[in-house]
Amino acid sequence: MYNTSYQKSDFAATEINGNTRNHSINFPNVRTHVLQGEAHDEKSFYSMNGLSGHAGLFSNLNDMMILTQIMLNKGQYGNLTFWSQKVQDLFLTPYPYDVTFGLGWRLNRNKSLPWFGLYTSDQAFGHEGWTGTCTVIDPKYSIAIILLTNKRHSLYINGTFD
Repeated sequence: MYNTSYQKSDFAATEINGNTRNHSINFPNVRTHVLQGEAHDEKSFYSMNGLSGHAGLFSNLNDMMILTQIMLNKGQYGNLTFWSQKVQDLFLTPYPYDVTFGLGWRLNRNKSLPWFGLYTSDQAFGHEGWTGTCTVIDPKYSIAIILLTNKRHSLYINGTFD
């Protein structure tokens, strides 16, 4: 069960006109209201009732900072252990058919993903969200970068978000 005590005002809105892309898409039960506090991803929302591991993670800067610090500390934060080194290694093991995929993270193994930037090491990993978020963690430099935006909460004009 997930926490239902939050209010919509606790969340940044992610798209103005639901999943309609400014009314250019229409299908039965399409959401037309401002998306706020619910999974934006259509697969998650329509197929999985908004609960899935790939979409709809809502957080704030403080909690994201803690998560990135846990990853930099290989599963530990303060005097708490959240997961073992073995689990951390599993998170960051490259998928054999595409070395940029780990378990829940993208990996900078071959430096092919532009959002990692020019200066991160090949040890860097992170996650980019479709609604405008990006997290990059680089253990080599002991640094984490967290970008939280709601860039999709803008008009959709000529096939792109303004």
